[in-house]
Amino acid sequence: MFGLRRRYIAVILCLALLFPARPAKADNLGKDVAWTVVAIVGITVVVTILIVHAAHHGTSMTGCVSAGADGMTIQNEGDQQSFLLTGDTAGIKAGDRVKVQGKKKSKDATGSRHFFVERFKKDFGPCQVAPATP
Repeated sequence: MFGLRRRYIAVILCLALLFPARPAKADNLGKDVAWTVVAIVGITVVVTILIVHAAHHGTSMTGCVSAGADGMTIQNEGDQQSFLLTGDTAGIKAGDRVKVQGKKKSKDATGSRHFFVERFKKDFGPCQVAPATP
């Protein structure tokens, strides 16, 4: 999160440098006011977007949960990869389709992918079993 703050500050400073200070002249006062308003609106929009992004930062994953020897795993519907669930797994039950928010972690020594659950978002009920193809 500390690195993300530095990026936001860098973006804001770069935007501030786009509008250099100039001495005001009576004939250019209207243009200067207009540019000042444009700069304030632009910076406000960028800061709002950065705040919303920071508030929602984190990966969401939806999939079916199953119990295994190493713990609960989720098969991500997005990329069809399986992840071992760690972190705040209270309320997550094997056999349910759920949506969780957190962070993907690197593979461990056994090659297993991990997903660190920061927040349990939604339980969609039991997983649907796909019909067998003949």
